[in-house]
Amino acid sequence: MEKSPPNMLRIDTLRSLFRRTTCLVNNRDPVAFCSSTFYRNTPNAGQLNEADRLQLLQKMALTWVRHSIILKDYLSDQSVLTCSYEKFCESPESLEMTFEKATGEAINPDKDPLLKIKDYLPFGIENKNMVQVSRFSEIEIEIIVKTLLPYSNLTSFFGYAPESWLSATN
Repeated sequence: MEKSPPNMLRIDTLRSLFRRTTCLVNNRDPVAFCSSTFYRNTPNAGQLNEADRLQLLQKMALTWVRHSIILKDYLSDQSVLTCSYEKFCESPESLEMTFEKATGEAINPDKDPLLKIKDYLPFGIENKNMVQVSRFSEIEIEIIVKTLLPYSNLTSFFGYAPESWLSATN
């Protein structure tokens, strides 16, 4: 499934235009999502004071919530494939097998072990959650976890326990 919010909101329209499609719902650990988003989209991250950083992190956690609500609603309404970032990193070939089993069609992705995505240098498939979350202080992780707490049904629906990061980065 397309990750950009405008396309997430119009997925039914996109599917009607492209009839032979299979949708994949993917998600990522919310604390790692916040880290990745924060450092990618905040060029002055190192110069922000603590209050501004915490406020931005709360907004990013709520962005994960909004996106995940859309994904969850879509999963309950449609028959779609799912694959978390973590499962994909653990076993990229399982996505290929899942797709083939669900659609009856084989996909033949480029077998090059290095991927080129956006403006990043080519890299191998690797779960970067621990590295990214380790860039946060304990108080930053706490504010994300506290922001997500009212949405524990949503985080657990996707198999995540944000509070597990509280002691994991020490």
